[in-house]
Amino acid sequence: MVQLGIDLLLALPDGVGRRDGLQQALRHAIRSGALQPGARLPSSRVLAADLGVARGTVVGAYNQLAVEGWLTIRPASGTVVTAAYRPSPGRALPRLAVADPATPRHDLRPGRPEAGSFPRAAWLAATRAAINRASDSIWDARYRLGRPEPRHALAAYLGRARGVLTSPDQIAICAGFAGGLGLVASLLPPAAPVAVEATTLTRLRDVLHCHGHPTQPVPIDDGGAVIDALDQLDPPPAAVLVTPAHQYPYGATLDPARRHQLIRWAARHDALVIEDDYDGEFRYDRQPIGALQALDPDRTIYAGTASKTLAPALRIGWLALPPGLTARLAGLDAVLAQDCPVPVTDQLALAELIDNGGYDRHIRRMRQRYHRRRDELVARLHAGIPDLIVRGTDAGLHAVLQLPSGADEAAVLSACDQHHVSVAAVHTDAITALIDGHPAIIVGYGTPSAHAFDAAISALTSALVGLRLDWR
Repeated sequence: MVQLGIDLLLALPDGVGRRDGLQQALRHAIRSGALQPGARLPSSRVLAADLGVARGTVVGAYNQLAVEGWLTIRPASGTVVTAAYRPSPGRALPRLAVADPATPRHDLRPGRPEAGSFPRAAWLAATRAAINRASDSIWDARYRLGRPEPRHALAAYLGRARGVLTSPDQIAICAGFAGGLGLVASLLPPAAPVAVEATTLTRLRDVLHCHGHPTQPVPIDDGGAVIDALDQLDPPPAAVLVTPAHQYPYGATLDPARRHQLIRWAARHDALVIEDDYDGEFRYDRQPIGALQALDPDRTIYAGTASKTLAPALRIGWLALPPGLTARLAGLDAVLAQDCPVPVTDQLALAELIDNGGYDRHIRRMRQRYHRRRDELVARLHAGIPDLIVRGTDAGLHAVLQLPSGADEAAVLSACDQHHVSVAAVHTDAITALIDGHPAIIVGYGTPSAHAFDAAISALTSALVGLRLDWR
């Protein structure tokens, strides 16, 4: 039986005997940190075969270094670098920290699902089933816009769950919404401006800026983006980025009349509409609102993501493109230079999870859980502060807490910090203008784990009550 071992690159010096040369090479590898304390060495038989020397040469070198304290020989267990040895300062390979990034004691930051809710068993089963059933061709990295399986699964899912009018050949898999927005930006004319809702996240504006597209803010009100304002933009934008199902962060839904108005405006100006449907699956007190894309599939790019439904770390997003844009996207230099950035196993797992109904079941389960959390958040806050106004709670994973007029937002955040509560501030005039000059904070009720939710809401309420503000 052939005995297999680890690979070890050793350069034997010239002008010395094989055994002495091997000893020098091993000492150098240990000093330099290439061989770390506790590292297991190849068996004498394997290393002799790799170096083309006699096995006795390796046995002799190992024994000598063991005598000197460099190595420890364990009968029937192998030879390892002596754990007590430390490489020369500055020469050892750095070790990455394995601890998770520090998180606040009470994490109420918006935009995050409950991490502990990730369907581990269902995802693992979907991955195993998809790989076992797939042919060897899945390892052939030739699909720039994603494997056929997730594109077929998403086309069917988006059609029945979000009302998107699309087909598999119009779907592109991308690295989250930010990655998809970067691809869309590459399709626009160079330096063309893009209109965005005034509250659009800074990182999304940065994506557009990095691709050379200046952004033009569009005000929002209770009916969502104010489409009339588009006519005041000079020059007219080449595209408009909107969140029609659940405007971030205020939570407004784009008024039906404005939906049609936006489509008519885009047609007049030969512009694209980019629909960010970041959490459209989570709605509580209203009927499902279909995708804006269905009003004009030839001019609207629908963008979705698994960041809220499954986990942001998966970095799985998708675009439903108008006919003709898919071929253009596949021909872009940025796409030609690399294959789809989402690992093939994750693509296949997502497709399997959608096809076997696991994705729908998970969303329904989480929708009910987040609904209960929303209700508890509002009830607990109103119990402590009866006059507090909580906005944007019809859908999504966050709520906007309207602070009293003239309240110091920094003082509110400081009070939350003192209670070890992490929330988000609204650093934009758009929201304060929308709610009559009132400052506000954003609370993400989807973020805490199940066992930590109660304590997080208690800490938040204590922080706000302790401010002794006049909430009327």
